Amino acid sequence: MKSRREFIRDSIVASTGLSMHNNPLLAGRIRTPDPPLNKVRVGFVGIGVKGSQHLGNLMHMDGVEVKAVCDIVEDQCREAQAQAKRLGMPEPRAYFKGEWDFRRMCEEEELDLVYTATPWRWHTPVCMAAMENGSHAATEIPMAITLED
Repeated sequence: MKSRREFIRDSIVASTGLSMHNNPLLAGRIRTPDPPLNKVRVGFVGIGVKGSQHLGNLMHMDGVEVKAVCDIVEDQCREAQAQAKRLGMPEPRAYFKGEWDFRRMCEEEELDLVYTATPWRWHTPVCMAAMENGSHAATEIPMAITLED
C-alpha cells in the first residue's frame, strides 16, 4: 500500500506527464519522507491546566521522551519533573527563567518536536523558535491569530 505522500507524488506525475527524475520544476520540491523515529524527543512549553493534561498524555505514549519542559512558573516545571520520575522516565530539564525562556530551551536541547500549550499570543513565537532551531512545532489550537503571524 502506498503512503499518502507517494500517492500524491504519483498523481502529479500521472496527471501532468512530468517525470520526477531530472525535472527542474519538481527538483527539491517533493522528497521521500524521513525514516520513522524510534523515540520522539519532545520539549513542552506551557504547563498550566490544559498543558499539564497534554503533557501527561505525552508522557504515557510509547516512543515519546519528554526532554525538556518550560513554564513561567517554576513549580509547574518541578511538578512535571516529579511526574516523569513517578512514571520511571528520565527527568526533563526545566526552563522557567521568564516569558522568553522557551527560546533557550529550543536552542540548547536536541528536540524533534516542541509542543506549546501557552496562551494564544505565545503560540507563534514558540512555534517559530522551534522551527528556527530545527524542530517540528505543534500547538493545541491555532498557531497564529493574525495575518502578520
